[in-house]
Amino acid sequence: MLIDAPSIPAQVKSTHPLNNTLHLLPNLKFCGEPRNAILGISDDLLNYVLSILKADPILPPQVSMTEWFELLSILNSHWIVPLLYWHVAKLPDEFRPPGPVLDRMRTAFQWSRSSCFQLEKQLEEILSAFKDKEIRVLVMKGPALGKMVYPDPALRPASDLDILVKPDQVVHSRAVLEGLGYKCLGKRFEISRDFYNDEIFIKQKNQKHNRQVELHWDLHRFSGIERDVGVADLFDRAAEANAAPFSFEALGPIDALIHRAVSNAFDKGTSMRMIWVYDVKLLAEHLATPDDWRALQERSVAWRARLAVEHSLKMARGWAGLQLPEEFEDFSVWPEPTQIEVKSWAKITQKNQGLTSLFSLHMDNTSGLLEKVRYYFHLLFPSSDYIRSSYPPSNKWLLPLSYVHRWWRWIKNPVS
Repeated sequence: MLIDAPSIPAQVKSTHPLNNTLHLLPNLKFCGEPRNAILGISDDLLNYVLSILKADPILPPQVSMTEWFELLSILNSHWIVPLLYWHVAKLPDEFRPPGPVLDRMRTAFQWSRSSCFQLEKQLEEILSAFKDKEIRVLVMKGPALGKMVYPDPALRPASDLDILVKPDQVVHSRAVLEGLGYKCLGKRFEISRDFYNDEIFIKQKNQKHNRQVELHWDLHRFSGIERDVGVADLFDRAAEANAAPFSFEALGPIDALIHRAVSNAFDKGTSMRMIWVYDVKLLAEHLATPDDWRALQERSVAWRARLAVEHSLKMARGWAGLQLPEEFEDFSVWPEPTQIEVKSWAKITQKNQGLTSLFSLHMDNTSGLLEKVRYYFHLLFPSSDYIRSSYPPSNKWLLPLSYVHRWWRWIKNPVS
């Protein structure tokens, strides 16, 4: 969730290349160690990076090799080094970074390609098992976008596998994953299917070469649960990815853009990656007709994501050079968001957001008191398997300290 406003040096506030869109999400924080490290990159270097993302390259700045390598270290957290290499490798020599820097970028691209190959093997095994059980699955986020909107899947790294099934198939789907050797870190569906939207699975063997799997039965549970559309609509509009070595179904570009925008605003604002902004650019460029853009407007309102979509498109325009069709450039003439979305947006953009505001984003006015209590209890005391995975104790007897670690992290940096 979005939290306290990032600490930005005074000189950055007025001159930094990202400043033109930082005001869109006042509580935005960027990923990396330390947090917001990208805001410390010199203007010359960051302008060079953004020029590559915008496909309008400028000459590389004359800076030290130390500064170049520090830049790559920071950008690694943003998952865009393979993408940058793809673009700069095609440029004339004078637009490329120094040779040693380009070599390191090439290494990152090659590593991403190898990682992508391992991920595809894992995904193919999962999809084959679901097909055998006649369970329809939609692939989401990085693995799907890498195949559908990027010129090479290696350009879109991913940390896990996200798949979507219909709510009435969740229990059956969990059994399929368990049959493949995955362990569920908490059966959230039975605990509160209206507050959560996924369950997390890890491979019990060979974890190093297998990604975490997130089994979703909904896109998100923010902005209030009552919406005008449901998951069945996503399956009706699914897109086919006919990419070697296998094909799969995924969210169509419009639904994928809405999902990405909501995740950026409500779920990923404490660890924003530049690649997520580039996702929005490529997805928007796949909206081929005015009817597609009108459908985006209508669906974003129905999904309580109208403001999230607007702000993600503005970030993609500012950071990645997205060109919106003239008819849709003026957001003041877009359909108005619902009041429940406006209220939720006000909560995530307030400067001093506390845990009460954070939790209330999950609340459904139609849910009973017992379900709310059950949800809060599980939020405070999730399964021991989940805690061991997310906050590994040095000794099994120290597991209670892992719960304390989780709570302390909330106090310092509230998250869902």
